[in-house]
Amino acid sequence: MYQEIATYQAFAFDNSGFYSNNKTFLIPGVNLFLLALLNSKTVWFFLDKVASKLQGGAYAMQMPYVSQIPVPFAKDKRGIESRVEQILAAKQADPTADVSTLEREIDELVYALYGLTPAEIALVEGREALQVHSQVRSNRFSGEETAEAVTTNTTNTNLFTGRPPQGSFSERLKRVQALIKQASPAAIQDLVAALGDENETIVWTASAGLRKLGATAEAVTTSQVIGVLQVFVEQTKNEKAKVEAGKILQALS
Repeated sequence: MYQEIATYQAFAFDNSGFYSNNKTFLIPGVNLFLLALLNSKTVWFFLDKVASKLQGGAYAMQMPYVSQIPVPFAKDKRGIESRVEQILAAKQADPTADVSTLEREIDELVYALYGLTPAEIALVEGREALQVHSQVRSNRFSGEETAEAVTTNTTNTNLFTGRPPQGSFSERLKRVQALIKQASPAAIQDLVAALGDENETIVWTASAGLRKLGATAEAVTTSQVIGVLQVFVEQTKNEKAKVEAGKILQALS
């Protein structure tokens, strides 16, 4: 359950059978994994970029915006679900209970599901983007420590265009969303190129946009999408992106 107009993040779980008025929306079913995603910092950051802003800083939480939230695939959801169960139990016993540690652990797990880099996590959390060449950080879930290179724009080269994706996660996501609206031949090519991005959220958004454009009633647009995808599959050396492009082609054929 969530508000139509929200000034803060509050997706609530109700198993009491309450009736609500026309200023709230309901998502039927018991899906604790989805509840965790919707209450994560990552999703709130995403909604801040796509939802319509109202007077006073409130967000319009209607379906056109909420339906854009990319839900990542998770082989094992139990780690997140168990923490949600602990939060619900704690709050039922004491509404003032401090569950910040559990919430932080969920955020960390969600960051991993979306494939966010340390710099992107800093952006989501409102901190300065990290610009250091290396740091030692502890993996709080495995107990292992790793040293890794961390820079603001450490991205894999996009082998379809010959140049790496430019800009931060937020900037690249906005660019992909703008390309979907443009639907021009050049935009279609850039969308296909975005399938080679290292971030799963951007890849998912580009893929969804291409499927939408390819399913349009305009035969010209459909043929353009298919044509660019076919060239991409032949030329790219990014195997993961090639698989994603193949799935889109199969869906459009």
